[in-house]
Amino acid sequence: MFPVYFLKEILGKTYLLMLISLLLIIRYLSKRKVFCSGFVHWRLCATVLFYFLCFKVQLHAQQVDNWYSADRAINVPSTFPGALSEFTPYAPADGTPVNVWYELVDYSLAFRQDAMEHPNPLNYDQPWENYPNHGFEHPGGSGFLSPIGAIPGLPTLRRNIMNFNPAIEFDPSGPGDALYFRSHARNESIVFIVFAATGAGSTAETQSLLFGGDIDNHLNNHTNLSLGISNGNRFSIGRTWDTGTFFQSGGVDLLERPTIGTFIRQTGLNQETLNTRVNGLPDIFNLARNHPTADEGLFYYNRMGKHFNDTDGLGFTDPSNLDGHIAEVMLMDGITDANHIQRMESYLAVKYGITLNGAGGLGSVNGNTSYNYLAADGTVIWDFDLANPYNYDIAGIGKDRFYDVPGGNRLRYNLYQRISKSVNTEAIVTMSTNTDFITDNLDDTRTAIDASPFTNPREHNYLLWGNDHASLSSTNVELPLGTVTERISREWKIQKTFSVGVTPISGVNVSIELSGSNITIIPDCALYLMIDTDGDGDFTTGPITYIEATVVDALSRIAEFHNVDFENGEVFTIGYGDFTPPSGSIDDVNVCDVVPPVNTADVYNLDDNCAVDTVTHIVDFSLGGTNPEIITRTYRISDTSGNFTDLIQTINVYTSPDAGGANIVNICVNDPPINLFTSLSGTPDPGGNWVDSDGTGVDLMDPSNVDFMGIPAGMYNFTYTITPIAPSPCLDDSATVTVIISQTPMADAPADVESCDSYILPPLANGAYFDAPNGGGNALSAGDNITATATLYVFSPGTGSCPDTENSFEVTINSTPMADAPADVESCDSYILPPLANGAYFDAPNGGGNALSAGDNIAATATLYVFSPGTGSCPDTENSFEVTINSTPMADAPADVESCDSYILPPLANGAYFDAPNGGGNALSAGDNIAATATLYVFSPGTGSCPDTENSFEVTITGFDISTNIQDETCWESGDGSVTIDANTTGLPLTVQLNSIAPMVFPNNSFVIDNLSSGNYELTIIDNSGCISVTEFEILPGGLNLEASVEPMYFCVSSLPSNSISVNLFDPSIVNDVLYALDSTNPNDFVLSPDFENISAGNHSLSIMHNNGCIVEIPFSIEEIATLNLSLTNDYVNQITANVSGGFPPYTFYFENNNGSSSNTYTITRSGTFGVTVIDSKGCEISTTIAMNLVDISIPNFFTPNRDGQNDFWKPKNMELFPNIETYIFDRYGRKIKLMGPLDKGWDGYYESKALPSGDYWYIVRLYDGSGREFVGHFTLYR
Repeated sequence: MFPVYFLKEILGKTYLLMLISLLLIIRYLSKRKVFCSGFVHWRLCATVLFYFLCFKVQLHAQQVDNWYSADRAINVPSTFPGALSEFTPYAPADGTPVNVWYELVDYSLAFRQDAMEHPNPLNYDQPWENYPNHGFEHPGGSGFLSPIGAIPGLPTLRRNIMNFNPAIEFDPSGPGDALYFRSHARNESIVFIVFAATGAGSTAETQSLLFGGDIDNHLNNHTNLSLGISNGNRFSIGRTWDTGTFFQSGGVDLLERPTIGTFIRQTGLNQETLNTRVNGLPDIFNLARNHPTADEGLFYYNRMGKHFNDTDGLGFTDPSNLDGHIAEVMLMDGITDANHIQRMESYLAVKYGITLNGAGGLGSVNGNTSYNYLAADGTVIWDFDLANPYNYDIAGIGKDRFYDVPGGNRLRYNLYQRISKSVNTEAIVTMSTNTDFITDNLDDTRTAIDASPFTNPREHNYLLWGNDHASLSSTNVELPLGTVTERISREWKIQKTFSVGVTPISGVNVSIELSGSNITIIPDCALYLMIDTDGDGDFTTGPITYIEATVVDALSRIAEFHNVDFENGEVFTIGYGDFTPPSGSIDDVNVCDVVPPVNTADVYNLDDNCAVDTVTHIVDFSLGGTNPEIITRTYRISDTSGNFTDLIQTINVYTSPDAGGANIVNICVNDPPINLFTSLSGTPDPGGNWVDSDGTGVDLMDPSNVDFMGIPAGMYNFTYTITPIAPSPCLDDSATVTVIISQTPMADAPADVESCDSYILPPLANGAYFDAPNGGGNALSAGDNITATATLYVFSPGTGSCPDTENSFEVTINSTPMADAPADVESCDSYILPPLANGAYFDAPNGGGNALSAGDNIAATATLYVFSPGTGSCPDTENSFEVTINSTPMADAPADVESCDSYILPPLANGAYFDAPNGGGNALSAGDNIAATATLYVFSPGTGSCPDTENSFEVTITGFDISTNIQDETCWESGDGSVTIDANTTGLPLTVQLNSIAPMVFPNNSFVIDNLSSGNYELTIIDNSGCISVTEFEILPGGLNLEASVEPMYFCVSSLPSNSISVNLFDPSIVNDVLYALDSTNPNDFVLSPDFENISAGNHSLSIMHNNGCIVEIPFSIEEIATLNLSLTNDYVNQITANVSGGFPPYTFYFENNNGSSSNTYTITRSGTFGVTVIDSKGCEISTTIAMNLVDISIPNFFTPNRDGQNDFWKPKNMELFPNIETYIFDRYGRKIKLMGPLDKGWDGYYESKALPSGDYWYIVRLYDGSGREFVGHFTLYR
């Protein structure tokens, strides 16, 4: 049973009208039990039509037709109809009243199914889509609904209510809250609804309403559906109609916790089968209701939160008013298979943190023992077998979107969960893509999850976790060594699934609530997330990763672990253990003489991952040594867990320095050096520093050898200071030695001297001159002139105990030498040196270079020297003179030359060019161009006594001129231009080169070159003597431009290929002045228009002729096009393959009356003759037919696997003919028992080597043959 608009989509308008008429007739006959002509009974007639319609529509997709999600489109619609990939507009602020809960699949006026506030009673007769003036208008009956009783209020949006996602809150007080909508899905359908509410009522009319609702005035031929929460918190079904009511309560107490309720309605003739599931668990199972109204369509309108009737019309609180929240509603038009129901429930479970289970009780209580979570593409994202025993409090984050394949199921949902925690009461783990564990899932500052919603198929990316339901108490069982001392017993397992090419989820942030555990918690201290990376759950084996808590709140007992990477199959738990010692710093110290007392305050930078407890002194220990003595002092830092660190301080004890005592030392002027250090009294320390206190300037580098030479008589103090070597903290110590110097006689000690001719004695500072020792001989005075070599003495008599002082020195007297001084000379070519009176010739100063002699021949200009060496301090004597030698000049003598046009002067070795003798006229240079016959001269001027030199030569210039007479082209590109040439030369014959044309030889100096095309030319003529003359000229184009483009055009005529040409003149202005001919230049073949058609394949030319007689030919080619050919074959079962050749690809294929397609295959659904038409890209068309018999699947309804050779195996007949067929077998719990391919021998009634009991089993057969057909049903196993 399908909505009319959907039938119109499937069957077409005409066929739909026929079916509607037939349905009305059968309905009329069935109500009156009138026999149907051609059938035995009215029921048989109705049954045939019903199954005809069911078969007709089962080939089409089942789809989510209504989708309401509280996280988007509240009071504001989506950005465009069917914006299924979007997650916006986000829900408004918490506490916002909900006027319109926009439906996400479509919200155009024609298909509007938005959930709206209760209308104004004045508008009850208005169309439902006319918001805000909407009403309850509907076809038939009274024409509109007019509910009796109090008008409900608006529900409220709550932002963070179910696993960080929003939900709509319905207040039951007073008239309650409600929204209503008109649905197009009113026959076979599935409802998925996520809610958390308190149950009330025990009838169809009084149960707290989630979806549907009872009305006051029932319509004939329509029934009402109520899905609600009844007494005992049961998900229940209510059915009401104009003469009766039906109610069935569920069997599972939902504990007022978040629930995924699934309702499935299937109809047959006067029958409906009802099923419900709660959190994946079958609840009301295959409830068959047989009643004449059971298969009727549901009422047009549905409510959420309150029935259309009001059991308490006075407006007081009504038990049927919903008390709770609805987070999401999805209404599916038609029935889908168990696998797609499983995908939808998995999506809702991940989004709302609900634990699913397939059998035995709610997953929130018993864990998940039998339910695999599926991604939108069917991939298992939580495998309960692999997870066992970690199947409690399942939650996850991820991104996914269902891919709506045309012709398949269209679930349409998308998921983007970036923070999650199971809604189960015992759940303690929250994971988020960022470190915010407070705000809701709609916070876009959360780190994105990689998965594109637009790929084909869609990409998914999941990270799910569940626990083993173990105790939260701490234990020391199964502890890895050396890291933790206790852990909680409970463990969690990770299942991580993602599409190829997607970056998997990583770097998540984990928050764990430990208020229910007694494990040790100290802020930011020694709490670990322990990850068993081999996944076996044994923390004493395999590698363990430890993540220390990033944040620990000891008051709330919440620990956070940031940026954690999980891999698929890993197991984690929480452990405590502080094996990390504390840390601190202490500085070494240097002291003088005395060891400092113990002070624990010297330890600083105290730090510990938990907390520092105490700092204590352990021991002092001397390592010996002097200055310093080294003492180690040990302090111990202990933390609150008993871990400790010993810090060692080094104390260096230094000794104060000793500089000795003061003393006085008496010496004489210029006495030998003395030892200042031994002059100190006492036992001074060595290595000190001496200071010249009175600035005598003596050298104190070696205190044991201080020289006072030159220091005048007097008293002088010298201070000795000992400075401790760093890092000693001791102070300096000083002592003074006083040196008293008495006067001694002094005598100057002149150095030996040598002088030229004589020496004048200089004044003395001390003593007097004598020419004999000990003040003997003659006394001399300063200023005396010493003219001969002698030994002289400076004498100073002693006084008292100081002896005489005397010094001697030698005076040596030498004579000054002499040298001749010749005058400068000039000579031509050479010069002979004359004899000298004093000195000798040299060619370098100071007697350097070569020695020369009188009579030597000087051949080049030079400076010569007459040199006489000095003796002692008498200087050398030298005089120089210049000898200038000039050479006789040289000039080149070029030979006479002859040239055609000009002559370039070559470089000269000697001389310069002139055009007159003796260097007269104009000076010329190498490289000058001589263009006329002339006598030239090479001249070189004389120098000094050398005369000028000159040579002459003749330059003769020959050459000729060219004159041209031009004749241009007569027509465009006719190539009939010419040039007449006259060459003014007698050097015959002439060689002529025109552009790149081969050279030509002419015997005369006047000739013609013809047949030239338009363009520029360069003419080169070489006469018999080799002279060349070059000129340029241009041949102009004649007439008009007749060129054009010719393009072949292909098309179809009477479904046969044909052709023509398209001609575009380059000069459109001549279009009325030209004629055209195909493959001819005969004037009789020319026509006015180039409309040539059906031209034979091959090479052709188009001739264009102007009325001035000019003609141009343009080549073109025509392709060979084969006639369109079509053959039909049956290569695969139930499939027609159209094989086409010829014509103009690509082709469009029309099978039967279907729309055109680019596919050349078609799958039949009946036996008969089928027509196929193919049209190519140019419109050529060809048709033919083929007769085929439909080979179909036959499905047995029972089998008896008792090994008697009869019906021992169950399988669809003919399935071996369908190479891609897949057959799934399920038991009553939805568990997949068997998957068969085309060559499988069938199911033998066993599962995992165990015989299954007699009963009904369900099958899904998918042909995958291109028809989109899928068969769903059940069969019976008999034992």
